[in-house]
Amino acid sequence: MGNKLKKYSIILGGVLVVILIIAFSGGDEIKDSQKVNQEANVIQTIQDTEQDQETEPAEPASRPTLDEIFDEPTPAPTPKYTCSYNAYNCDDFSTHRQAQEAYEYCGGINNDVHGLDRDKDGSACETLP
Repeated sequence: MGNKLKKYSIILGGVLVVILIIAFSGGDEIKDSQKVNQEANVIQTIQDTEQDQETEPAEPASRPTLDEIFDEPTPAPTPKYTCSYNAYNCDDFSTHRQAQEAYEYCGGINNDVHGLDRDKDGSACETLP
């Protein structure tokens, strides 16, 4: 849209110059051939400007380099279970498999923060299906 605005501004400016030349020429002071030459110069200037705008290379879309892609830090995965305090009981799980997953995720027998393995045999919530 900016290029179109420039183009129309230049054309409007050229037309304004021609009108001012005609208005202030006083009729007899400038010969008809001079008017024609000036109008031709204005038109040529407008055409040259339009041509320059058409031939300007468009800026390429900015794409990240491979270095930029691979140098970005990978976001830390969202923790699946809370392991910093006793947040779960066996009743919080539907199956033994779900309880075992949470138990192992938090460190298993070495860190049974939730108390899911009461008999300390490595199997969490053994009474669940």
